[in-house]
Amino acid sequence: MRFLAERGPFCRTCGTALLRAMTSRTLWQGWWGIGSLLITPVVLGLNLTSRSKIAKLPPPGPPRAPRPPEQRPLTRRPEVLGLLVPLAVVGVLIAAVAVSQPGAGQAGSGDCVRRDGDDIAVVECASPDAQYVVLTRIDGRSDALCDLWARTTASYTQTGPGTDFVLCLGPVPGTRGEVPAGPGQDGPPGDDGGRPGGGVTRNASITAEP
Repeated sequence: MRFLAERGPFCRTCGTALLRAMTSRTLWQGWWGIGSLLITPVVLGLNLTSRSKIAKLPPPGPPRAPRPPEQRPLTRRPEVLGLLVPLAVVGVLIAAVAVSQPGAGQAGSGDCVRRDGDDIAVVECASPDAQYVVLTRIDGRSDALCDLWARTTASYTQTGPGTDFVLCLGPVPGTRGEVPAGPGQDGPPGDDGGRPGGGVTRNASITAEP
């Protein structure tokens, strides 16, 4: 990133021409970098302040040197399209937030999720990305209660800022890994004499600490 400055004295015509040329260059070349995206709007604002000062300068006197060529107004230059760059960046960020999938914090019973490394994302159950369905959500860090849901094949534990919780995960409905419903299959013991629906061995356990 380079910072260029031209210092006078200038007459009104020369100062205006130089300001237009340098602002045009900034509009075209000033956006290509993370730092530039933050600095360039400040530079353009300073140029607007300088424009009002230059407009108060006296007109040119008798020429003592070659006068610089007249510069077109910025609104008539193709470089003014550079103003679209920050607008495009903001649009991309807004779109990314809008289409981002909810994470584990928004997952609840009946939601389908997919696993991305140590993270969980909520997806449509009809989506080919769906890997598990949330059987229940339990506050705390222990996934032992997931044993009460016989269809549990995995669990996800999230700890850190906020409330700790565990997601008990099972096969997506309609997949080959789904266990047929029966006594004790869908949750804690009910009419089967208080016995959970069989023993469970979970084949995956994920712990995330945001």
